[in-house]
Amino acid sequence: MSNTTLVPQETAHRRFWDAMQLFVGRGRRWSCPAVAEATSIPLRTIESYRSGQATPSLANYQSLCSVLGQAFFAATIEHLPYAVRSTEPGDESPQQVLTHAISFTCELSRMLGDGRIDCAEQRDLVVALGTLREQIAALEATSHGGRYSGARTCACCGRPLPNDVEDALLRSGVWLGGPLGRVLLRLSRSAGDYVPYESLEHAAYGEDANGGPLTGWQSVEVARCRAKNRLASVGLCVETRNSFGWRLVFVDDAAQAARTGEDARRGTN
Repeated sequence: MSNTTLVPQETAHRRFWDAMQLFVGRGRRWSCPAVAEATSIPLRTIESYRSGQATPSLANYQSLCSVLGQAFFAATIEHLPYAVRSTEPGDESPQQVLTHAISFTCELSRMLGDGRIDCAEQRDLVVALGTLREQIAALEATSHGGRYSGARTCACCGRPLPNDVEDALLRSGVWLGGPLGRVLLRLSRSAGDYVPYESLEHAAYGEDANGGPLTGWQSVEVARCRAKNRLASVGLCVETRNSFGWRLVFVDDAAQAARTGEDARRGTN
């Protein structure tokens, strides 16, 4: 009986070291200190993994895969005849969905080879189409960072994905190149919280060496009123409060907040 394992130790170690160099380090999505903090593995140990001087225990390896994600795990087992797929809802990559769509198209073309689809083929077609729909829905879920805050990040660059407010703002047709546009973009990234007037004025005219015109903020106010209908067409509104500033929220959330505030006031009377 041979003492050589099916997968040589050197191959397994090399795949792991290559993956660490690809995903961790300067200029990568993860730095060594960030990985150490997220996994509770000592920093010197993480650095030894990346430099190829050590290999992890099973517990440390699973901790690294949990933090670095599906792509890292796939890179470490690239030499094995298996594909990695996350079980998290809404965690499909565009490449995966494209592959499934091409496979579905090829299968449909094969079924239509004789000019018709029989009952057995129709059952298979319905199942395949349902699977493809689920994968497309999962991909759509990954394209949003959340309703207000960037709850998800891009798997490629690590930046927060646009939230639903930013998506709606882009669809509204409001010109985002002027002072009002810069204010609205600032509001869309405030997680639904009020932004003080000072911050909004800086967003509107911060790039102007003179601080903008004397009546600059009044112009922004007028532009906001004119943009009200366009924002409402995508379900958005700008709420203003003298002591807090502005916030950009969905109309239904603003109405719910107003009702909650009214109920609270009635309860104290």
